[in-house]
Amino acid sequence: MNAFETELGVLTEIAKAVDEMGWLLPTDVQSEAIPVILDGADVLMAVETGSGKTGAFCLPILQIVHETLRDIQEGNKGPRARKQASASNELKPLQLKFHDRSHGL
Repeated sequence: MNAFETELGVLTEIAKAVDEMGWLLPTDVQSEAIPVILDGADVLMAVETGSGKTGAFCLPILQIVHETLRDIQEGNKGPRARKQASASNELKPLQLKFHDRSHGL
């Protein structure tokens, strides 16, 4: 277990990948943002380059997507799965249809 898992609530699989990348400890911005994002709140950051913003945003997004897909596959209708299904139904009229027109060339 590493600090990402024990202190920030990141899934074991993600924490292991972070560990393999050599990230031993979360940066200050990651420590502040990751738990907030995992709780579903909005976050706005303005910090200098190299402070860990990409990890702060990407790790919780990976976890949310992983948990949502897992819930859908297992047939669980947790809040994220329900929200995803609702959003999918709302967006259906907005989907673009692509047709292969190369046969006429």
